[in-house]
Amino acid sequence: MKQMVITVLALLTFVTPTRADSYIDSNGTIIFPDGSVITSVIYIASTAANGYEGFTSIDFQFAGGHGFAANEEQLGGGEFGGISFTEPVSNLSVGWADSYGLYMNFTNAGNEVESVLEPLAACCSGVVNVPGSGYFGISWDTDQAGFSVAGPGGITSLDFTVPEPGTSLLLLVGLLSTLAAIKLRVSLARM
Repeated sequence: MKQMVITVLALLTFVTPTRADSYIDSNGTIIFPDGSVITSVIYIASTAANGYEGFTSIDFQFAGGHGFAANEEQLGGGEFGGISFTEPVSNLSVGWADSYGLYMNFTNAGNEVESVLEPLAACCSGVVNVPGSGYFGISWDTDQAGFSVAGPGGITSLDFTVPEPGTSLLLLVGLLSTLAAIKLRVSLARM
């Protein structure tokens, strides 16, 4: 029993929990939606040979879409990124966080539906609810916030509703069955 307790305590001591919504390397921190899966990482170290122009970029996927986020903190450019939904969604709620201000732009099928500028004084986090339904896109940039400082910031969470494929199929089957029943009733009435 003592050995099991010691093993559990050792695991708790040496296994640190990781946040699923940030990627950290020597170039800085990249914030991306919680629950997303990173599919690729591009890392360019900041060195004298490249003029200290290091950056990191990640691609990620989530149920219903994909996106990217890049970090240019070493260049004073902060973080920027984009998200595209691959299927129509509704009830979109977007959580965000920033250090020094954040500009976000929301589109639906390529048309702008909302933009948000969080100034330096409003820093830290919030939620934006986007009305309607459709194929949304989101872009963000901490540098375009118009301040002389920039840092990490981005989309921390996405909550939305995706119509289930089975729902549309059931609706179609029900409609076809109703039409068939009406046609049968009409043809029986003619007899």
